[in-house]
Amino acid sequence: MNRSFAAPLGFSLLGFVLIVAYLLAPATESSEVIAALGPITASMVVAASVMLNRPVRPVPWLLYATGLGLLGVAPIVRASEWYGLTGPGFPAAFEAVTALAYPSLFVATVSITSGRRHARDLLAGSEPIIYAIALTALVWLAVTGPYVDDNTMPLPTEVWVLIFALLDGVLATLALRRVGDGEQARPVFQVMALGYLSLGAAHAATAWAASEGELGLGGPLAATLMVGPLLLGLVVTLPSLKTLVVSTGEPFRVHWSQILGLLLAALVPLGALILMLAFGSSSTSSFVVVSLATVSVVVLALARMWRLVDQVRLLTEQRGHARLAAMVEHSSDVVMLADDQGRVNYASPGLRATLGYDPESWSGRHLVDVVIDAERIDAMRQFERLVESGHGGTVEFETSLLHADGQHRKANVVVANLVGGAAVDGIVATFRDVTEQRNLERQLSHRAFHDELTGLANRALFLDRMDHALRVTRPVSDPVVVLFVDLDDFKSVNDVLGHAVGDQLLKTVADRIRHAAGSGDTAARLGGDEFAILLEDRGGIERAIDVAESLLESLREPVTIAGYDVAVLASVGVAVAAPEMSTTSLLRDADVAMYEAKRAGKGQIRIFDPAMRLVATKHLEYRSELAAALEEEQLRRGARVSTSASTSPGCRSVNPTSSSV
Repeated sequence: MNRSFAAPLGFSLLGFVLIVAYLLAPATESSEVIAALGPITASMVVAASVMLNRPVRPVPWLLYATGLGLLGVAPIVRASEWYGLTGPGFPAAFEAVTALAYPSLFVATVSITSGRRHARDLLAGSEPIIYAIALTALVWLAVTGPYVDDNTMPLPTEVWVLIFALLDGVLATLALRRVGDGEQARPVFQVMALGYLSLGAAHAATAWAASEGELGLGGPLAATLMVGPLLLGLVVTLPSLKTLVVSTGEPFRVHWSQILGLLLAALVPLGALILMLAFGSSSTSSFVVVSLATVSVVVLALARMWRLVDQVRLLTEQRGHARLAAMVEHSSDVVMLADDQGRVNYASPGLRATLGYDPESWSGRHLVDVVIDAERIDAMRQFERLVESGHGGTVEFETSLLHADGQHRKANVVVANLVGGAAVDGIVATFRDVTEQRNLERQLSHRAFHDELTGLANRALFLDRMDHALRVTRPVSDPVVVLFVDLDDFKSVNDVLGHAVGDQLLKTVADRIRHAAGSGDTAARLGGDEFAILLEDRGGIERAIDVAESLLESLREPVTIAGYDVAVLASVGVAVAAPEMSTTSLLRDADVAMYEAKRAGKGQIRIFDPAMRLVATKHLEYRSELAAALEEEQLRRGARVSTSASTSPGCRSVNPTSSSV
């Protein structure tokens, strides 16, 4: 047998034996001792359970045991009354001793059934009470009222007949408040409610019989007084006592049946009262009772429904706060809550993950203490501007934060002024680490405007810088100058030593070009082995010559790459910008000058002269005519090329002769 059922079964058998013994015993004073054993045994079991289980709140259970013990004293007093020690009657000492038990039972039951979940809600679980009041009104109207109104019983006697039954009914409804709790606690309160209901029925029946002089010792009617206390003692044998004093902690739920039940409970006595008024009821007591029940039920039902709606609202807010708290707790962003002076009250765990600081240690510090010293003053200005903006104001800025290891982290900061708000009262600051994002943006920007191999500016950035320089008004003595640099015979390095060596050589050349240029100049790789330098610093053509000569001198120094000593020469063309000149024209002139330097023997410097453009144009024409002649097979061995006098200027023709090789 399961040990958890051994105690309830054993106590139930003991109670059954006591009831049978009472019914079989002669109706004497000794039989009332058996009747007293039921409540006294229940009281002793409760006290023993308190000592064994050590509940969190033992006092209510000790009062519970005291109340049951006083119920056990009542049968002995009844026996003494019956045998002439005080004289029988109703009400008498028996009822007085019974009444002494109820203060202890009320305090104990209220405390036990309130639980921690109901401690702050006086109306929690009040639906059974509301239902009981509505049902009492109907029972009074249908059963009790007619007996009270027949005037055969004095009013004090009527009160004594009903008082214990009403008190037991209220105690039962208190127990029913917790029937909706978890599976483990539900049987406990069901048995407790059943015990009070049984005791109430027994009190009503025996009191009515006693008032009529029909109650005697022994017999089934008197035995009913033993059932209720035994059921109340059975409560503490159910598993487990600790669940009775600690709320189950189950989440609050509102079911549509609760609202429907409250509406019906309010409508039942109200409908009965309307019918009584409509048909003219002659029962004054019924009218008073039903009226009081109607007012009580309507007020309690409305108050309970309002409380349920309010609890649903609070639960919704709590769930929202819980979701927000979970997001904040698991977010990598740093969230801080501060007062209007900037003193931090709360820092999220993201502070440790992002910046390496303990969130607890940040309490009391200022929001901007996390900003690096160089930017802290600007951050403080932003905070002051936010405070001045008042409730609802927001500022957003980007700053650098100081990591615990001394590194700087770039962060996007959003600060909101929620001082005086209902949900959040204070300044809320969110720091989002954007270091990696900014680094990536810089890398992408650098790759978009810089040569990936050498790190110099690419053609797009060089042309942009040229365009900007040409748009700026400058004195005639300080023109914009462009140097076009082309490496001589670089193709042979790639062909003989390989492209890897060629790339290393290009990097070395780029470093020397960067060193030759000034801090305000722009050095670029235009593609392949072509480089350019935009001179914006003052100095004009004289400085351009100095830079070109310095560059050629540095390039003559060999560089060791993969075991090879490699030296490379370069041809440099220099072009000076004229007024209203375009970037395309200026770069073309520098290119023309560079080709003239190559024709002069390589490793040379040439300054652009307009005559060079004519020579370059002629060379281009020659190349075009030669290509056309080859395509049209106008050349043959032994042919002599001459220029026809009849052709127009700038045009060339190829005419074969009759001579042979």
